[in-house]
Amino acid sequence: MENCRTAVPTQEIYDHVMEVTESMSDVFRIENSRTEEFHHLLEKFNIIINRIGIENCTTDGTALAGNSFFVINVEVKPELGEGGGCPYIQGITYYGKKVAQYIETRKNQQTRMPCFILYLAGKTNSLYDMITILFKF
Repeated sequence: MENCRTAVPTQEIYDHVMEVTESMSDVFRIENSRTEEFHHLLEKFNIIINRIGIENCTTDGTALAGNSFFVINVEVKPELGEGGGCPYIQGITYYGKKVAQYIETRKNQQTRMPCFILYLAGKTNSLYDMITILFKF
């Protein structure tokens, strides 16, 4: 694994990051259009995220470690203030539901479930980190 302090991104990686950043800063009138474009841009770099169902909700994109842990969860809106709800609150709600499922099925285990919450909503794209520590009861 590369050391993050000394790794130097290649020009290809830099170009790809700029392409994603510029594309996701564009105006999208339809939420699904932004979501599909983001998935397409990640696939160009062999990064796959999937929409997964949690109870009666579906994420806009999630990478799991195994079948249990959120590594990253993406919530997309056409623009901030549009699309029905706050993307940050929606993203952490999905994360919370996944943590609750984990607690319910593994009551006697202790774990930490770190996750990055990414929301894409025009010029206000943001990345948050969540760490939940679960204790044995």
